[in-house]
Amino acid sequence: MHALWAGIGFAGIILWPVFSMRRGPDVPWALRPSTCLSVTVTLAALTAWFAAEQATHGGHMGLAERTAGLAQALWPLIAVMSCRLSRTAPELADDVLEPEH
Repeated sequence: MHALWAGIGFAGIILWPVFSMRRGPDVPWALRPSTCLSVTVTLAALTAWFAAEQATHGGHMGLAERTAGLAQALWPLIAVMSCRLSRTAPELADDVLEPEH
């Protein structure tokens, strides 16, 4: 039962970047199609590595699990920071060009 729900959770995290893709000139780096597709492929590959190690009782199962888990945990943070930085960048540029007195 754990494997079923963990698999559903892994699939959600892997597919999330694809469903968050946006197009346009002001799209944050993390939401651009090339980034989202690259992240989805990377997360899928790391998860497949973990699944293969688990299925074969491989010697690198712990490393594969931690690597996949770290990538899956960090990606949402990176995406949020990318969005926040893209919103504050124009504001910061305005402050540099026209300092407040």
